[in-house]
Amino acid sequence: MRGPRYHCQIFYQDGLLLGFIFWWACGEQIYIEHLAINPALRGRNYGSRLLAEFCAREDKTVILEIDPPEDEIAIRRLRFYQGLGFCLNDYAHVHPPYHPDYQGHALRVLSYPGLLEEEAYQRFNQMLVETVMDHG
Repeated sequence: MRGPRYHCQIFYQDGLLLGFIFWWACGEQIYIEHLAINPALRGRNYGSRLLAEFCAREDKTVILEIDPPEDEIAIRRLRFYQGLGFCLNDYAHVHPPYHPDYQGHALRVLSYPGLLEEEAYQRFNQMLVETVMDHG
């Protein structure tokens, strides 16, 4: 994917790949589409450090989606993000389908540094449909 709103931040330390973040920028919002940490480094706080640095550097609202916290992995993921200051929004959110023949799926929206007002959530959802799902 390419476009002026789509970005990738790759993190290295002493030549070692730590991880990366793919995100979309739109106005005062940043949507993190993907965060990945080198599997050999997981559990060593690299994810926390990299995401905290990313959020501190950006002077915008940072938004991401996670699976509903219905199993142990999803609950741990929610706690991870909440530990970094992300807030769980209470909107009934359905991520649009990637293909017209598929259905959307329910996800939970997290935002940093605070909860999203209704208007901000609607802007995010519009950006998700019109920009992200349309590939920029």
